[in-house]
Amino acid sequence: MPVTGPRCEPWREPVPRLVAESLQVMDDLLATTHLWPRPGDTQGITAALARLLAPASGDPLRAVWPTPVQALSARRLLAALDRFGGAMLADPIGSGKTFVALAVANEEPYAGHTAALVPAPLREQWRQRALAVGVPLEILSHTEVSLGRLPSKGCRLVIVDESHHFRSPQTHRYDHLGRFLLGRRLLLVTATPAVNRLIDIAHQLRLGIRDDALAAEGTTSLLREMRRDRVPHALGRVVITSSLPEGVPARHERSVDLPPAPDTAAPSWLAALDELTLADRGEVATLIRGVLLGAAGSSPAALHSALTRYRDLLLHAREAATAGHTVDRRALRRFTAESPEQLLMWELLPVTLGADDLPHQDLEKIAPLLNTLRTESLDPKADRLQEILADGRSTIVFTTAVATVPYLRDRLSQFAPAWVTGNRAGWRHITMPRDQVFRWFGPTAPEVAPHILVASDVAAEGLDLQRAGRIIHYDLPWTAMRLAQREGRSRRLGARHAEVEVVTFTLPRWLEERTRLERTLRRKGTLPRQAGLAGEDSPWRWRQELGSAMGHVAPTTGVSVVTGPRLECLVGVSIVDRDEVEVASSVAVISEQGGVGRSPTEVTRAFEAARTEIPSSHQEGLGIEWKERVATFARAVLRSAREGRWSASPKSVPSRALMRRLQVMARAAARERAGDRVARLDDLIAFAARGHTAGEELRVSELLAVEDPTRSNGIGPVKTGADESDLQIRIVGVILFVP
Repeated sequence: MPVTGPRCEPWREPVPRLVAESLQVMDDLLATTHLWPRPGDTQGITAALARLLAPASGDPLRAVWPTPVQALSARRLLAALDRFGGAMLADPIGSGKTFVALAVANEEPYAGHTAALVPAPLREQWRQRALAVGVPLEILSHTEVSLGRLPSKGCRLVIVDESHHFRSPQTHRYDHLGRFLLGRRLLLVTATPAVNRLIDIAHQLRLGIRDDALAAEGTTSLLREMRRDRVPHALGRVVITSSLPEGVPARHERSVDLPPAPDTAAPSWLAALDELTLADRGEVATLIRGVLLGAAGSSPAALHSALTRYRDLLLHAREAATAGHTVDRRALRRFTAESPEQLLMWELLPVTLGADDLPHQDLEKIAPLLNTLRTESLDPKADRLQEILADGRSTIVFTTAVATVPYLRDRLSQFAPAWVTGNRAGWRHITMPRDQVFRWFGPTAPEVAPHILVASDVAAEGLDLQRAGRIIHYDLPWTAMRLAQREGRSRRLGARHAEVEVVTFTLPRWLEERTRLERTLRRKGTLPRQAGLAGEDSPWRWRQELGSAMGHVAPTTGVSVVTGPRLECLVGVSIVDRDEVEVASSVAVISEQGGVGRSPTEVTRAFEAARTEIPSSHQEGLGIEWKERVATFARAVLRSAREGRWSASPKSVPSRALMRRLQVMARAAARERAGDRVARLDDLIAFAARGHTAGEELRVSELLAVEDPTRSNGIGPVKTGADESDLQIRIVGVILFVP
């Protein structure tokens, strides 16, 4: 109880003295007042809440060349790299992603220690841009990575351009890069990360980001969520994207139906094509049929080339059977040639094909079919293309089939077109360097140059071909990603045209009924919206845009009461670790009945009301009832973050086996009182227990194979994240709306 001080005058109040017995431990710090912010400016509070929604942003850049939008993307990428070890830049095609990536590579600690892995046709373009802005860069091609050639050991950051080429974990390039990235940072760059499924995004991210990296935000396994076609809102922390910037040409689309109508009769050779047996195994027959029909949709020359490859496959199988050998899957891969998308279900194909799996009797049917195609001269599709090109507009004609390029070059000889395939390029029948051909259609094109380019999809990624005012899809690829990449060659910053015309040749009805290609493209075309890369109802993109909208206002913490349409509360909380580093955050609207709303519609509506604030006459601040509602919400967010620490991501079979083995070894080491060994085993157990990157998953299998994992190099002390007792809640802002 309070006591009187020794010199206290009798007519004055006694001064209380604080003694240890009067102190109490508070189980719930939200019940105290020191965590509640003071009254503040509504606009500053709104900006602080918007910052919670948007990805974290790093310090101002040293680089001066990025636009404000590009600089913001680079700063967000730097923050994500520091926090998660990896990030993906998914800005739209033509928005200058290369310069954003170079701005990241220009910052410490990556300056002078960055490598870029790019498609082979883009090496020179990356080299020139890096030189132009003065960023030292080690550049390798995707093909070199597939062969096992990797950047130097001093590399700290790896940039992977067109990273959708690394979406399959079953490839050599994926394994090689996954191992190399252990202990390094990864920046993925692609405008089309989801090619066939949403899981494509998760596989790319897992090269540099652990599967449980977003556990504090409620996503214990990124792979599991996206395998179920669910896109977590926390994905916006590691996938950075922005809207299409001003200056990119508008898109004018039109379709071309072949005369006399889309339901025109099938060609004469189709019946002979349908009579081919193709294979005894259903999955092999489906693969072969898809390649042949895809070629038929391109040109007679493409179908002739595909049938020739099928004949060679049958001859190879017959010779192998005569010698008593089998045919492996590599022969099927060679047959698919320029149709790699057909290998989506590669793992379902048999490893070897027996003598009876490929029908040798098809050899007798192929020869007359090839003769029919060779002698047939009518091609209404090529005739329609000539009519379109007659207006003299600068045009790129894209085709999937390589054989269609020389075919169109000859059919369009009156226009003197340039052409480019995977390994050759030229003008008319003259072979020229590919870079020269691309320069004719690039930003520095000369005044006198060919105005038509016929190109296979080798020119559909990354290149700047802004001179073209029209893109023609002469045939249709198997993925919507290819369509977007084609159009992005001309629809980009620095284009010469305010509008780019996109012309698509539709499939005849007989071909669509057999392939359902247009239906497949429509379905795959919805993937960007599902992944949150397009559309106003994106599960997380709206957060980035809302955060950017308040970027001009200085954020402040605080509590504010304003007049609003209904009685409700906009609240934002942050979860920080012992170092005051934010590990999770949440913004929600609490209704009068205590309900919590986090949907884009509810939160955006509350933000709009806060931005157009009207001061309320109720200035007494939050009452006890509203404080309790906010505290209940904050406790739920904190509990979710703490549980995420222990809600382990699904463990692979090697991980579970390694954990069991390490636990047995740890108990033995504890009995022997081997302190250093116990500490090392604790680190390894912590490593095995958490989510892994692709390279770490491979490392788990290696540790399981060695006799003593504690003596294996490559795994040091593992930072497993903050302990649950280290996580603390911070109430950033509260805005109470009073009618």
